[in-house]
Amino acid sequence: LTPEQLRVALKQQTSDVCVAALGMLVGTYRFEQKPVEAVTGVPDMRSSPVALALEAAKRLGNPAAAKPWLEDRASEKLNRSPELERETFALKAFWPGEAVTPVATGGRSIGEILARVKPAELPLLQYLCMGGLLTTPSSASKGQAPAPTVDDDKGKTFTAQEQAARAALFAERDRLKDSSHYQVLGVPQTASAADVKAAWLAAAKRFHSDAFSGLDLGSARRIAEDLFTRVNEANSVLSDANRRAEYDVYVDRKEKGLPTDVGAILRAEGVFQRGEILFKSGRWEDAEGQFREAISLNHTEAEFHAFLGMAMFRRSGKPEEALPHVQKALGMDPRLHSGTIFLSQIYQAQGEVERAKSLLRKAIEKDPDFAEAKDELRRLRSQPAEQAKGGFLSRLLKK
Repeated sequence: LTPEQLRVALKQQTSDVCVAALGMLVGTYRFEQKPVEAVTGVPDMRSSPVALALEAAKRLGNPAAAKPWLEDRASEKLNRSPELERETFALKAFWPGEAVTPVATGGRSIGEILARVKPAELPLLQYLCMGGLLTTPSSASKGQAPAPTVDDDKGKTFTAQEQAARAALFAERDRLKDSSHYQVLGVPQTASAADVKAAWLAAAKRFHSDAFSGLDLGSARRIAEDLFTRVNEANSVLSDANRRAEYDVYVDRKEKGLPTDVGAILRAEGVFQRGEILFKSGRWEDAEGQFREAISLNHTEAEFHAFLGMAMFRRSGKPEEALPHVQKALGMDPRLHSGTIFLSQIYQAQGEVERAKSLLRKAIEKDPDFAEAKDELRRLRSQPAEQAKGGFLSRLLKK
């Protein structure tokens, strides 16, 4: 075997061992922590915990066995763990189109989720719960103790060196609470692979158990272990070009206040497209329901709001109900073609034909290729004034 073939084989073997461990319904797999220097001498065997859970669900999962396991916990509420949130953009590479993670959030119960996912996806739901990537109150209380605090060690005596180490660990835990992988390693987003590796080695040495050899850290010992894990997780993502690219998209969207759940984003687009088909076939009420669901999954798409407003108008014939939704869409994207056309039609329904014409003229000035606006303006100019005022609403609602 060449060194590269050996590396690939060893990584596959490591993944196989981890996946097999995930197949255990009881017991705990533990890995002995080795010095950082020893770890760096071994080919990179790190794998995404999310990827391993998905692989285990695909390879070992049994829908028939997963269903009763989940039904026994039907009342438990779920939320995505920070680890799963950070890996959301990587999910499409491991299980394209999965519908579990988009709905497994917001305190939704396992029972509710069971009614919304396909039978083939039940093992995925089970393994994400078992792995702690989808958290429930019961799993949190059984599997994770409350976060350590200074008060946990009241009455204990520490040396000056131990007190300094404890204070540094508590401070670092608080500083990195909501930090990105880049902040955890202390590198900029432009950092090279070599810079990431150097920062990881330095940070890992700081939090490795060897750094506190002979010291009584009390409850801060767990903080050191958690920080060591976070440092390794950050390096695992940033040292992998593909995972780093996906993570950069996640960071960028998070900073802009945009949804970071790629599954929900893709599902929202599919729901919206179904709504468009219903809209074009004149099924206004059904279309409205689809647009509302799309917005609940991804509220940042201006077009979703525009079509919701127009579906409401077509259903009820009340332009005042639709107006706020269409205006919101244009506030989000002033150049949105559908929003402009819909708003002009709402103005016409309200008898404000000149206002509709003005809106269309301005839109054409900004975008001379806006053919639909030109057609709408031409139609308005060619029809008699009385027809424009009185007949538009009835004509529109018959479309």
